[in-house]
Amino acid sequence: MCVMALGAVGAAAGGMGGIGSVLGIAQMGLGIMGAITSHQAQMAEYNEQVRFRMEQAKQAQETLNQQVAQQQTAITSELGKAQGEGAEVSIEAYSAQSRAAAAAAESGIVGLSVENLLGGIEGKKGRYLNRMSYNANMGQANAMNSLKMAQRGAESSVASIPIPTKPSFAPTLVSIGNSVVGGIGTMAKYGSFSSSGSTSNPLNAHHVLPG
Repeated sequence: MCVMALGAVGAAAGGMGGIGSVLGIAQMGLGIMGAITSHQAQMAEYNEQVRFRMEQAKQAQETLNQQVAQQQTAITSELGKAQGEGAEVSIEAYSAQSRAAAAAAESGIVGLSVENLLGGIEGKKGRYLNRMSYNANMGQANAMNSLKMAQRGAESSVASIPIPTKPSFAPTLVSIGNSVVGGIGTMAKYGSFSSSGSTSNPLNAHHVLPG
């Protein structure tokens, strides 16, 4: 586009004098290249800002994924531990009830006292299992809250990075247009001077023939 513009202007200014054409085209070329270089620098900065934001978002997501995996592992471990302990408590309670029942039968003890003893063992088992279940649920709830906070932190970290604005090419076009207009003005100035009929140019001097 720039080469075509310079070529068209240069062809139009062919009759304005050699020095005017050279200076005008040079002025336009420098102005156009300067405008394009400036736009390219802005685009490079914009692309770097986009890359940086994407990299930060990627790192935040990776960190969040690691936290999720760690929390899920911890939750699974705690649940497995609670289930194992619960099974052991149930086995121990059943064994204690069996021993108590056998001892009572051997001793000839029957009735309410035996039922109270067995019921007491069952009650202890139930309270222990309930406490274990409560602790496991609280641990899971705390882990989920930690994950939510981690997710909000990751989103906030990315949101704190400004979204870059892609530079417009319109100001570059304006600068190119101004450079072209300025170059044409230079061509016209020097072209007008060279065709003004200055007597300093021997080609334009008027010689009087002898009479």
